[in-house]
Amino acid sequence: MCGRLTNLRRLLAISALALLAATWRLWLPQTDFPQVPLFDFARSAPAWLDWLGLTVLVGALLVAGVVPQRSRLWQPALLILASTLLAMVVLDQHRLQAWAYQFAIVSVGLATLPKKWAVPWLRLFVVSIYFHSALSKLDYGFLHEHGPLLLSGMVKPFGLSPDDWPERITAGLSLLMPVGELLVAVGLCVQRFRRAAVFAAVCMHLMLMLAVGPFGLDHEWGVLLWNAYFIGQAVLLWGGSEQPAETPIDPVIENPRTFRTVAPCVLIAFVSVWPFASTWGWCDTWPAWELYASRPECAKLYVTATARERLPPSIQKHVGQPDWHDWCRVRIDRWSLEAIGAPEYPQNRVRVGIALALADSFQLDEEIRIVLESPAARWTGTRSERTLTGRRALFDQAATYRFNAKANELKPRISRMDTDLK
Repeated sequence: MCGRLTNLRRLLAISALALLAATWRLWLPQTDFPQVPLFDFARSAPAWLDWLGLTVLVGALLVAGVVPQRSRLWQPALLILASTLLAMVVLDQHRLQAWAYQFAIVSVGLATLPKKWAVPWLRLFVVSIYFHSALSKLDYGFLHEHGPLLLSGMVKPFGLSPDDWPERITAGLSLLMPVGELLVAVGLCVQRFRRAAVFAAVCMHLMLMLAVGPFGLDHEWGVLLWNAYFIGQAVLLWGGSEQPAETPIDPVIENPRTFRTVAPCVLIAFVSVWPFASTWGWCDTWPAWELYASRPECAKLYVTATARERLPPSIQKHVGQPDWHDWCRVRIDRWSLEAIGAPEYPQNRVRVGIALALADSFQLDEEIRIVLESPAARWTGTRSERTLTGRRALFDQAATYRFNAKANELKPRISRMDTDLK
C-alpha cells in the first residue's frame, strides 16, 4: 500500500506540473482577460502575489514528486500545494479548475491520512466524482446537446458524423455515457466487479480523450492530461493486490483518532456529498463535477455594433456580427481559451464580472447587455431568462451574489495597447 500511495503522489505531482504548463497563462497576472477574485478584499491584491503563488506551486510539486517516501518533506509540500491553490483561487476564480480542486483534495488526503485510511478515503472521493458527473448528465440537455457533441468527436476519426443519424439513435448513444459512468462508480465500490470497473474506467477515459483530442473536437491539451491522470489514478487506487505491503508501524496509526487524522476524513466526506447542494445553487458547477453537463446556468454577453468597433482586435475576433437589434454576441468561452488557455469559470457571477470589466475598461454604459439563463429543467431543458442592460444593472446584479462578482481593481483589466494602436 505504501508503494501505491507513493506512486499516486508522484503521478499527482507530474500531472499537476503538466497541467500548470498547459494553462500557464491562467496562473499569471492577467492583462488580456479579467480576473475576478473570489472575495472582494482580494480585488486590491498586487500582481506579484500571482508570481509568488506560481513559484510556490511549482516548488511544492517538485518536492512532492522527487523526495522518497521515507523523507517527511513531501507531506508539508502537499499541504503547501493545497493551501497555495486555494490562495490562487481567491485571487482569481477562473483558477478553480476542476483538476485543481481535485488535486488540492487528494493532496490533503495523501499528506494527512494514515496509510491504512488513505486508500479507502481517496477511493470514496474518486467514486463521488464519477457518481456526481454521471448524475449531472442524466437530463434532456445532455441527450440532445453535449452528448451528441461528444459522440461526434468519438466517431469523427473514423470518418463518421452523427449529424445525419436519427435523433433517437444519437440520444440513445448519448445516454450510454452517463449510464456507463454511473456503472463504473458502482462497480468500483463492489469487490466482485472492481476489476471490470477499472477496465471500464480506463476505456471511458480513452474514449473521452479520443472525442476531445486532436482527431476529434480538438480541445485544449489540459483535458487530455487530466484524463490521463484519471487513468493512472484508477489503476493505482484499485489495481493490484488488496493486501497491504509490510511496512513499519506508522506512529499516527497507533492512535489514529486525532484531529490531524479525523479532519481530512471529514473534509473528504463533505466534498463527496457537497455536490448535491448544486440543486439549490449552493455548490458551483465544477466543484459539483458537472462536467460536460448541459444543465448549469448560462449567460450571453452582448455589445452594440458601435461599441464593438472600440474594442481591441484581440477581443473583436471573439465578437460576432450585429443582429437585427444591432447587438453583437461576445463569445466569452472562446476569448477565455485564447487569452488564458483554459475554459471560463462556468458561473454567472463571474460572467457578470467580465461584463463589468469590459464596461469599465471601454466606457460602455448602455452599450453592453447580458442575458442570464437559469439552470435548465432536467426533463425538458427549458430555462428562464433575465436581461440586464447597462453598467448600472450589471453593478446591481454583482451585489446580489454571495461571492465577489467584480474584476480586480489594481491590475490592468484589459490591455489597451491594441486600442491605442487603432
